[in-house]
Amino acid sequence: MHSPFSLHLLVGPTLFLKMANIHKEYKNTTKDIGAYFKTL
Repeated sequence: MHSPFSLHLLVGPTLFLKMANIHKEYKNTTKDIGAYFKTL
């Protein structure tokens, strides 16, 4: 049985990477939207 602490150590970085990835996607999307509006 895992202790809550070791579970936290496992989940923490995974969650962080997921958040960073979402943030990157979000920035790329806003950049694309900005470029799209410039072409209008």
